[in-house]
Amino acid sequence: MVKTSMHRGEIWLLNLGLTIGAEIKKSRPAVIVNIDVVGVLPLRIIVSITTWKDHYSKAPWPVKIQPTKKTALIRHLL
Repeated sequence: MVKTSMHRGEIWLLNLGLTIGAEIKKSRPAVIVNIDVVGVLPLRIIVSITTWKDHYSKAPWPVKIQPTKKTALIRHLL
């Protein structure tokens, strides 16, 4: 069974297509951040995530995602 609906807090592997500037053109994991009950259009607000590097902690905006059973991650991500 293939899941076709995205819900807040889920992590999906997405092909984000066209890139701008220094972005890498490849599939990336992304977390769904919009509220499920907003709107009837199939639009989603996402934040792409990448492997965590210690120097990211120097900036005020990165959020470290811990690997847990709930996130099903095997390493720390940003």
